[in-house]
Amino acid sequence: MLPLFQYFAIDTAGQGDQPARQGHGSRPFASPARFSGRRHAGTANPPVLLLAFVFGSVLLVGLIWRFPQEANRWRANQTEIRKLQEVNADLRKRVEDRERRLKDFNENYLDQEFRIRRDFHLYKETEKVFILPPSKPTHLDGSADAPAAPSAPNP
Repeated sequence: MLPLFQYFAIDTAGQGDQPARQGHGSRPFASPARFSGRRHAGTANPPVLLLAFVFGSVLLVGLIWRFPQEANRWRANQTEIRKLQEVNADLRKRVEDRERRLKDFNENYLDQEFRIRRDFHLYKETEKVFILPPSKPTHLDGSADAPAAPSAPNP
């Protein structure tokens, strides 16, 4: 339990016991007249406040001035990161497909034999092999002919 003098100020004017007033420093019994020429603890003098205000204003103006450039740079970086993540996902999918095909290939002897014979043109004597001539490329409209050259306008 705290002593009584910390809860009540001593009444020197004869007005009875009243709760101690806060705001006059850390001592509850101090009168305002006693601190009349001194600053309270924690307050800064005006030149320091002015200097802090000017510094803060300059800093704020500098940040506002650089913000559009930094925002564009951040947006460009995010776009590049997104593209690289898509490329990375595609590469990961391709690697997984290759690993799966390699695993299937190693487990299937007949597939191994077929691919080796096909790649090295090692056919059995009883097999018939048809070698087709290369086909001509077709156009989007389905015709095999090259599109006609534009004719010169008639004078």
